[in-house]
Amino acid sequence: MQLRDVVPDDVDAYARMRCDPAMTADLGGPLPREGMEGRARAALAGVR
Repeated sequence: MQLRDVVPDDVDAYARMRCDPAMTADLGGPLPREGMEGRARAALAGVR
């Protein structure tokens, strides 16, 4: 596995991951799809 910073093309994958019940079961559960693009863009801003 190779870890890297989030890039603009990752917005859709980020949303799918954060909204997936199985993926987020140990992280408090899934987030609503609404507003997810803004969250992904905020994550992008945090890595620059």
